[in-house]
Amino acid sequence: MSQPTGTFKIYNPYGVNAASDDQLGGWPWDTVPAITPQNSQESLRSYFDIYMTGSSLGGYANTWYDAWCMNPNVSITGGYAANILNNNPAIASPTYTATLYSSYQLNLLPSYIPTGATSSDPSKLDEINWLLNQSSASLGSQVGATVNYGERQVAMWHLLGYTNDSVWNSGYTLLSLTKDGAIDGNVVNSLVTLADAHDGFVPAAGQTLGVILDLGPNYQPLILHTQASTLAGTVYHDKDNSGSFSTGDAGLVNVTLTLKDGSGNVVGTTVTDSSGHYSFDGLMAGTYTIIETQPAGFIDNKETLGSQGGTANPGGANDVILATLGVGVNGVSNNFGELQPASLGDRLWIDANGNGKQDAGEAGIPGHIVTLIGGGADGVIGTADDTTQTVTTGADGIYQFTNLTPGQQYQVVFGDIPAGTVFTTADVGGNGNDLIDSDAAPATGKTPIATLAQGENNTTLDAGVYTPAKLSGYVYQDLGNDGVRNSEPGIGGVTLTLTGTDGAGNAVTLATTTDGNGYYHFDNLAPGTYQVVETQPASYLDGKDTAGSAGGNTSTNDVISQISLASGTNSIENNFGELLPSGNIALDKTVRIDHVDCPAGVIGSGSDANPAMPGVQPASGVNLGALTEYLFYFGNGSTDANWQGATKGFVGDVAVNGILASERTSGGVPYAGTIFTNDATLGAWQGIVNQNAGQASAQYNQTSLISGLQGDLVNALHQINGLGATPTSTFNGTAYNFSSISSTALNGLNTQDGVNETIVINVTSDLQVSKLINITGDAGDVFILRWDTDANPANGYQGQVKFQSGGGINPLGGLTAGSFINAAGDINASGGGSTPSGLSGALSQIKAIDGGQAVAGGGFFTGYWLTTGAPTTYDASTGLWVGATAPLSNGIFVGGWYSLATKFSMTSGTSGVHVCPDACTVEVSSQVDNPFNPNNIGSGSGSASGTIDDLVTYTYKVTNTGSVALTNVVVRDDNATPQNAADDFTATAVMANGYHVGDTNQNGSLDPNESWYYQAKDYACHSGDFTNIASVTATEVGIVGSVTASAQAAVHIA
Repeated sequence: MSQPTGTFKIYNPYGVNAASDDQLGGWPWDTVPAITPQNSQESLRSYFDIYMTGSSLGGYANTWYDAWCMNPNVSITGGYAANILNNNPAIASPTYTATLYSSYQLNLLPSYIPTGATSSDPSKLDEINWLLNQSSASLGSQVGATVNYGERQVAMWHLLGYTNDSVWNSGYTLLSLTKDGAIDGNVVNSLVTLADAHDGFVPAAGQTLGVILDLGPNYQPLILHTQASTLAGTVYHDKDNSGSFSTGDAGLVNVTLTLKDGSGNVVGTTVTDSSGHYSFDGLMAGTYTIIETQPAGFIDNKETLGSQGGTANPGGANDVILATLGVGVNGVSNNFGELQPASLGDRLWIDANGNGKQDAGEAGIPGHIVTLIGGGADGVIGTADDTTQTVTTGADGIYQFTNLTPGQQYQVVFGDIPAGTVFTTADVGGNGNDLIDSDAAPATGKTPIATLAQGENNTTLDAGVYTPAKLSGYVYQDLGNDGVRNSEPGIGGVTLTLTGTDGAGNAVTLATTTDGNGYYHFDNLAPGTYQVVETQPASYLDGKDTAGSAGGNTSTNDVISQISLASGTNSIENNFGELLPSGNIALDKTVRIDHVDCPAGVIGSGSDANPAMPGVQPASGVNLGALTEYLFYFGNGSTDANWQGATKGFVGDVAVNGILASERTSGGVPYAGTIFTNDATLGAWQGIVNQNAGQASAQYNQTSLISGLQGDLVNALHQINGLGATPTSTFNGTAYNFSSISSTALNGLNTQDGVNETIVINVTSDLQVSKLINITGDAGDVFILRWDTDANPANGYQGQVKFQSGGGINPLGGLTAGSFINAAGDINASGGGSTPSGLSGALSQIKAIDGGQAVAGGGFFTGYWLTTGAPTTYDASTGLWVGATAPLSNGIFVGGWYSLATKFSMTSGTSGVHVCPDACTVEVSSQVDNPFNPNNIGSGSGSASGTIDDLVTYTYKVTNTGSVALTNVVVRDDNATPQNAADDFTATAVMANGYHVGDTNQNGSLDPNESWYYQAKDYACHSGDFTNIASVTATEVGIVGSVTASAQAAVHIA
């Protein structure tokens, strides 16, 4: 844009008009435009007036101006001046073309225009401007004389360096200057002195400004008397980021501003004062550009257009205001807002332990590009004006973006991370860890959007990355069982489960299976601590586990734990060795011999040739429990319990339910033994004890014992009732119908055949026995006789059994009284006859006691008699029919009598002797020690010694010495007859709470290193030396096969 140009005419060149201001006057031949004068000061009269026209003059067009000459040596050519001097009204004023310059734009003035410059003072135009701003009255008061326009004009020439008065004292010049009065040289000098005192004067807005009209190098340069304009404003710190200068904001000092005109010429520069204010004064009308030099430590905010009008930030230029000024305009509030810049940054680093936090020693990542997205002009990310900028991370992965605009949204994008890495967990621990956590979203690498305050340096936007870890290994057959994987075969299809916690505390659970080579792997793992658990493969035994290259703990089978994986760790060879299982078993056999007073157990179920350990009989025996340890047990006797004198004597212990029994006695009763009662007293029977001091005693309050014997009796009767009679059998050529037979027909029965047998017989007739019933058998034979006329125990035992005149069963051969068990209802006896030969040995004990007498006849009750009394009443508590027993006279018991009768009476001649069962008839092989004590199982394979009737206990300790679990464990014993497998027996497992003793994990399998126990028992019934050989077999779990072992023990029976 060039300087303004335009045309003008000169009027009243002598500036004389007595009536009014010279601008309104004119020569008679001049037509004066009726335009209001521009900037007419009080009574100010100028050398001449001009009228400006022209379209490019802006605010200066079509306006009157006072005017002054700058060079007294140059005239306005064209003859106009001469015509004026000649008073030639026919010639009108010509039109001139000129360019306008500010009297303060010295750098733009053509060289031929005088400025009064000297070596010490570049210009006097500022002093001339001061003169133009003084009224004649003001000047007159300052110099003490009236000042006319001629003197003012001459003073201007003096200031511009024209001091040769002969020049301006010429005829036409003098004529024009003196129209307003003579020129006083002293006044002129005083004006010059006053003006010199105001060097540097600049008119403020509305004050007079001298504008120079340049008509060309050969023309008179003129000074127009017009008004100055101003451009001013403030450079400030916009603390509240409001975009306007408001309360609380602070001005910025020493900020440089440059003013350029419409042609781009520098008009001037200035700096802000202490309040941030700046001003450009003495300006012509026109277009200007105010340019701020951005102050250090601040960034551009918003420019505010001032009162004069124009454009802020033309073309988007920051720090620029384009102002359009009119004449005399005071353009204020052209403000430049500044902000303290914000910054952000932090670090891109390797999160070695994957905990999402920057820990000591974790390295930064240099040389990678970080991108910052900015909100742009609207400050909001996600719109069309978003901006981006990038930086590259430094030596320790540090990056920083500076000079950021407060209040604008920013988001950091870590789009360039090392190949093969992934982002760690973001925002671990919440805001509490913001300085050290990772902020990049794992899926996008973008941080949360941040809005920064002025001066803020946000150093929390960082990103941790790691290289995913790997863990692998093999499941293999460890042929050497050394935990070292060589070229041994792998095992496919095995499940491996990985669990653990990554560095950020997240639980991890993964599973995989081995391939055909036994190889497994877990990839893409976050750093953390893990363990691998192997699901034990079927058909293999656990071998040695080996931690891999990253270490670990193998103290738990099938588990490798405490595997610490850092960023990029590849832990290999986490291996699980397996063994092909091999079964093995060991058997230890021990024997213990215990002395017992009387064998107790199942009577009549042995069937083999080994007297030390009989086997199972075709017919089951009867378990009399503890009854066989007693001569008598009376479970009722509530109506009468009479045990009177005049007898031969009694040998053996007696038990009575004293709570129910109505004990009575009379006479002398020879007795050797102990009477047990559940009562606090024996009542009348105490006299029997007292009579037999030294050989008789009593035990009171034996509640548990009596209760147990009561249960044994009831159970035994039910066992007997439930047995089926032995089928018709032939012995020694005679056939016997044992389901219903008379007592007479049993006389002569001989079962001796070398095989222990139990025979159940229903005796249905000839219950009145006056003769001997001779029965011969093997020592292990047992006879169970049910004396019942209808052979139907369900309705009680019918009929009275009476032995008299020496009648009774006479045991012959290997039999004893203990070989017979009898069940009956009512029994009776009477005297006479003689003693059976088979009973005489036992009966001799009666005579041996103090007061006892030899037995010479009577009715003989051989064996164990279990009676209920005549079946008159059904006892629901026992499930049996009971009643009274007839008085017994001369009844001789050899064995034992166990009665539930409500009434019994042993009168004169009645006697009894207790007989233990034959050891060969008692079966206890299935019994085990209870409680079991593994420290009390006797000696090993050496011999153990005992005597007849001692209890022999074999204990078998079975130990799994192999590497595979075993089931179906069976212990068999050859019963000391290796040539006869038929009599072999199976030992009974020792159990506790439903599990084998020794099954430590209670899984029902004999696991490696476990030991289980088995036992077998029997009573020694023959003397001799016996060596039993036992064997054990078991099935291997998961393998088609079995294992076996054997052991032996020797027994000597004297």
